[in-house]
Amino acid sequence: MHTAFTARVVAIPLPRPFRCAGPGPRSRARGGLLRGSDKRIEVPESVRPQWDACAEALEVLGLERKDADKAIGSAFGWGKKKKYWQGAKQDEVPDVQRLAEALEFLSSVGIAAPEDQGKVVKDFPQVLGLSPDLMQHNVNKLKQAYRMKGSVLASSVKRKPKVLGAITDCEGDCEGNCSRCFAQF
Repeated sequence: MHTAFTARVVAIPLPRPFRCAGPGPRSRARGGLLRGSDKRIEVPESVRPQWDACAEALEVLGLERKDADKAIGSAFGWGKKKKYWQGAKQDEVPDVQRLAEALEFLSSVGIAAPEDQGKVVKDFPQVLGLSPDLMQHNVNKLKQAYRMKGSVLASSVKRKPKVLGAITDCEGDCEGNCSRCFAQF
């Protein structure tokens, strides 16, 4: 016995395609805007000399100007994406002295070559805005908890520079501050 099967077709309304409203008023390049790789940072003219001094110091490490601008923006809390700092830094004036202290700290850990320092800054630009005390605390933790020293410590920091900015160690019981936790190490 042969039975016919008829399928019922139901039309499902699809959502309307998203239409971009076009370029907005902030899409044009204006004076005072620095272009990073994917975002723009608006810098007041009063901050421009300090910003340029920091950018020149980073160019010595082998970073291009756009990478140096992006690193300075991330380190001192400029731009739209401030997730790492969680409101702790809001458009701080870039300081060449703090930048020099951070690079000096990297040298003390064993990352002395300019190209290695440039790689660390490019991978983790927030290192330029960290306090030397926090970085020293985290290096001491690596020495004690993981028994790292010398070239092993330096290569570990080069590989995972975010460990220098860790402020919490949830030890598996998540505290919700994952971008600054030792668990990532």
